[in-house]
Amino acid sequence: MTFQTVVDLYNKAMDVEDPRTANWPLMSSPLPTLTMVLSYIIFVTFGPRLMRNRDAFNPYWLLVFYNFGLVILSFYMMVEILLSASSIPGFKYLCNGVDPGNHPSVIRLASACWLFYVSKFVEYLDTVFFVLRKKNNQITFLHVYHHTSVCIMWWIFVKWTPGGSMYIGMAFNSLVHVFMYSYYMVSALGPQYRKYLWWKKYLTSLQLIQFIIAIVYVVNAVMFHKDCTFPRWAFALLFGYTISLFLLFLNYYIKEYINRANEKRKLHNQ
Repeated sequence: MTFQTVVDLYNKAMDVEDPRTANWPLMSSPLPTLTMVLSYIIFVTFGPRLMRNRDAFNPYWLLVFYNFGLVILSFYMMVEILLSASSIPGFKYLCNGVDPGNHPSVIRLASACWLFYVSKFVEYLDTVFFVLRKKNNQITFLHVYHHTSVCIMWWIFVKWTPGGSMYIGMAFNSLVHVFMYSYYMVSALGPQYRKYLWWKKYLTSLQLIQFIIAIVYVVNAVMFHKDCTFPRWAFALLFGYTISLFLLFLNYYIKEYINRANEKRKLHNQ
């Protein structure tokens, strides 16, 4: 594939962008998103090296307020997504195309999609705090892959499919993040609160469940809703991306909970 071919494909894709989100902040071109993703990767690569000979910075109350803020934001996005989708006339929850009109509820759902996309850049601060606190063991391949890829994926969805069946993934992910950032908030309060964090394993299980729901939703929509106008390429992209996350989170679950439990059992029996 030549460079000119790539340029032609890009121009054709941009010709069929959703005109309602085309000029929203960060949406006119992929360059701002790609620049922030690249900056994130550079920070992840060199940040721990810069902190190597420095004292760890533990912004106690800043962490608490940051995580609390994301709990509120996640809950708001979940409610906004569900309310806007449910108020669209004739909205079909099991598979709905992207309404091209300007009904207030349609624009409201598109705006919720955009806010969801922007929130993923706010979540880059998760990694910033890991680096500053010298919690480099938390910066895994799964962590970096998720934070970088999700921004690119959702730029694409907001650019071409801001609404319709996208609601299910956003709503459930926002719900999961309500619990996840609640966990982080309690954890940031200090070691004396660790007794309240017994549910970490169930949080990972909930993350796996959200991926299973998304996969089942896509399969059901494609196989049993032939009349649905939601773009098949978007379903395919969402399906492949969700599979990759499911496998990575499943691998983490097996290593963190099953393998460690087996190791402890072996040591106990020796």
